[in-house]
Amino acid sequence: MRTWYDTGAATVECPACTTAVAVPDWAWDEAPLAFGCLGFEFWNWPDLTDAFRARLTGLLDGHRTAYLWGKL
Repeated sequence: MRTWYDTGAATVECPACTTAVAVPDWAWDEAPLAFGCLGFEFWNWPDLTDAFRARLTGLLDGHRTAYLWGKL
């Protein structure tokens, strides 16, 4: 994504066939381009437990997750 954002051109390798495809040429359910980042922000909460994070990851149907601690 950074390369595409910085230069206007980048490729992504298809996980199914390993063919490199230009980012704008990817098809996402009839949408010409789709990228997203879902984030949750918890203020004044105790530290999130490993069990909570695992459960949340499970609810997201296998999508990759990243845990960031602290303020960004």
